[in-house]
Amino acid sequence: MKKLFRLLSILALASTVAFVSCKGDKGDTGPQGVAGQDGADGADGADGQDGADGEDGNANVKSAEFTVSAGSWSDLEVGGIGNGATSTWGTASVTSDIITANKFIQVFLVSGERSRPLPINDSKGNGESEHLEFMSKSGQVDLLYKWVSINGDVYKPSGDIMVKVVAIEESEAAAMRAAGVDMNNYNEMVNYMNRNISVPSVK
Repeated sequence: MKKLFRLLSILALASTVAFVSCKGDKGDTGPQGVAGQDGADGADGADGQDGADGEDGNANVKSAEFTVSAGSWSDLEVGGIGNGATSTWGTASVTSDIITANKFIQVFLVSGERSRPLPINDSKGNGESEHLEFMSKSGQVDLLYKWVSINGDVYKPSGDIMVKVVAIEESEAAAMRAAGVDMNNYNEMVNYMNRNISVPSVK
């Protein structure tokens, strides 16, 4: 029995020594393996809907509207053409930085949705007549009004009027004339501008 116990003890000790002897230092890390091939790209997503085009602008054409009150008119002696005679007109001025000497200036009388180009010379059929004209210089348009009555001249409007001033660079005005646009016809001008350019309004 003692021999068997001694034998088992020797075997156990031998196993421990063998285990410890097999456990050596950790080896160096091996080289990194070759990277795998990339997977195929996913399908492109659907394109988004295009946004609406913005309205084209044009710095060569601008317009501004003005209300001229009945009380803003004063008398002005206007010289005749080719002679020294003068006549009295009512005058009122509107001012804007869109009005410059190197631009084509046109003025329209606005009544609701209707516009009439100046000058306006209306015969009333009873010997009376009404006239509305304009003169311009840099920064300013001067309106000239006269009502010629049977009994005398009335120089000032009795109520407020609205006018629209359109200022166009000469190069743009030349293009409009070349396209056959009547520069005294507001609708033709607007139709041309709506087809080709926008008209920024100046408040």
